[in-house]
Order: sequence, then structure tokens, then C-alpha cells
Amino acid sequence: MNQQPVSLRDVIARLQLATERANTPDRDAVRVELEKEQARTDRRDRLARESISLTTELHRAIVNGDELPVQTTAIRATRKWMGLSDIKPVLVLSGGTGCGKSTAAAWAVANSHHGGHWRSAADVCRAFMGNFGEALNEQKLVKDCYFLVVDDLGAETDVDRMQGYLIEVLDQRKRAPSRTRTIITTNLDEHSFRLRYPDGRLESRLKECAHWVHDKGDDMRMGRGT
Repeated sequence: MNQQPVSLRDVIARLQLATERANTPDRDAVRVELEKEQARTDRRDRLARESISLTTELHRAIVNGDELPVQTTAIRATRKWMGLSDIKPVLVLSGGTGCGKSTAAAWAVANSHHGGHWRSAADVCRAFMGNFGEALNEQKLVKDCYFLVVDDLGAETDVDRMQGYLIEVLDQRKRAPSRTRTIITTNLDEHSFRLRYPDGRLESRLKECAHWVHDKGDDMRMGRGT
């Protein structure tokens, strides 16, 4: 879903409310509320910049910093991975449709102070098939940005090219002067992954730099009106 930007009227109303509260003795409470509001705005903006599609319920929970309505293996693993500094820089989230992989990645983008860039595997393929202008800028972005999400690996149509492009991206991000983070989501388990990328090059790269988390859980969207 695309979140509408905060209107000027809303900003003015919030400033007026903050001013009124600042005249009360409990200024620490006002400061805390303002910090919470800023954090909510930052999370909303990070999701909006990448046009990440979420249900209204999940979007609200992530923006407000609430507990997500469903806790999955992918979500728990992502929270832990985000909270550690001395850890492999790539997280692979695999599992069937609806087990929370993309929700976990969206939560990570919203809660990264650097923000994040969200690209489908097909988007990455298209970027590397161009040799000028916007394509070159996109190639540089996915190689150099601090936080990258590659969503739905395995859904691309050109398997050989995708494997080569992703290896190039991972190698470049590994050599980056500052530490980078990457989340890859896929419906493939390890066996299916080997069948789709049989020469082993991509699997070898991921073994070097990634934690692989496979979620065998049920579809978290079933029965939730999504």
C-alpha cells in the first residue's frame, strides 16, 4: 500500500499540541512523545519510499513500533539479526508463500536508521541487462547501498543471468569500505535452491556470507482478510 504524506495541517496541529504540552511541568513526557512521533514518521517514510506493499494491519503495527500480530520464524530471526553487529552480513529468509518473509524484511527496512532499498530479483536482473544511464545508476545502488532487500529470489525467468548478477552484487557489497547488510527472500528451500542453481556458485557465495533461515510455518495471511 502507498502511504499518503503527512499534511501541513497535521504538522501544524502536532506542533501546537507539543507547544501546549511544553508549558506543563511534565516536559520529559512531552519530549518522549515527540521522539516517539518522530520515530513513527521515520518508519512510515522508509516504507513509503520503497512502496512496500503490506496489509493495513501490518503497516500500522510496523509504523507504530508495536508487536506484529503474528510472530513467525522469519520475523524472530530478522529481529535477532538486526540487533547484532558481529554477524554475517546477509540473511536469507526462505519458506512457503505467506510465512512472513517479506513482512520481516519490511520491518527491517522500517527500523534501519539508514533506511533500505527494496528490489525484486526480477528488478535486479533488469538493472544489469542495461548498460547506460538509469540502469548503471541502479547497478551502483544495489552494489553500494547500506541496506538492500532482494525479494523473491527464484521467481526470475533468466536463472543463469540472475545467478551471475547476484554473485557480482554480493562480491561488491562484501568489498564495500563500510559494512553493508542484505536480506534475500525466497520460496526455495535448500534442496529446491540447488535444483534451480545447480552449478553451486551462488550457494557457495551464500555459505560464505549468509545466515539461512527456513520457515516451515503456515501461511500467516490465511484467515486474516488478506
